[in-house]
Amino acid sequence: MVKRGFSLVELLIAVALIVTALIPLLQALGSTLIASTSSVTEATALNLAGNKMEELKSLTFAALTAEAKSSLPNQPNLQRSVSVDSPAVNLKRVAVTVSWATAASSESAVTLETYVANF
Repeated sequence: MVKRGFSLVELLIAVALIVTALIPLLQALGSTLIASTSSVTEATALNLAGNKMEELKSLTFAALTAEAKSSLPNQPNLQRSVSVDSPAVNLKRVAVTVSWATAASSESAVTLETYVANF
């Protein structure tokens, strides 16, 4: 009598080997997705901070004022603040910070700084 096919034991061993090989791959996929999402959020934050900085550079020296931390209209998970201080006479340091909550329940942020002089 000729046997055809696989026995139940062979099938169970094959399934166990496949599952063992797939677990690390699925974990790597999850880590990659988290890193990708983080990169997109950081790029968006840098872009929004840069846009605000360009807007502030177009203002007069006297019009440069701080803005409290607030949510952005089209990006509810991002918050932006502007700080302005005067380290010297006729000189202002302007910093735009965009922050967001991360998956690890902490906060990440990007900050762009520039100095504006009153000539």
